[in-house]
Amino acid sequence: MSLLAPFGPLGVASARTGVSDRPAATARRDAVVEFVVHALLSDVDVARSVVPRLEAAVDESIVVTGPSMHTTSRTELIAELLEGDDAITDVDARITRTSTFGDSVFAEWSVRGRFTNAAFLDDDVLVEPTGNLVQACGMMVLDFTGDRVGRVQCFYDRSAMVEQVLRARA
Repeated sequence: MSLLAPFGPLGVASARTGVSDRPAATARRDAVVEFVVHALLSDVDVARSVVPRLEAAVDESIVVTGPSMHTTSRTELIAELLEGDDAITDVDARITRTSTFGDSVFAEWSVRGRFTNAAFLDDDVLVEPTGNLVQACGMMVLDFTGDRVGRVQCFYDRSAMVEQVLRARA
């Protein structure tokens, strides 16, 4: 089952779509945030299944920065997601809290997955998979231009993830 299966056309959980006291624009932005965060945190298989929706949700000139990604266009972003590291699979990503300030949405998240495929550290050290659970938490700042995301900044402790992967093989 796909991580995004319980989400509607733009990735918002059906329970949130029933909220009637928020303006439609806010609900749409919430849906885009939910979808983009899940698309960026999910594994390669999920990324493949959501490319058309991702193209519709982000600007052509989107900039994405984080500890393990830097892209400056929608084309680069999609290529990075499709060719990205698939060491962690069966990903379960959750948004734990959001806050909005102007055209920016701050989304705290947590993610868990299985270390099921070999991974390279610093492009020269191969770490064999163990199947063990790996988890992380962090935050994304999504800046909107109209109803599309124009910039994403992702913050998390990459060192903690690497430590979990290395500890798992001991």
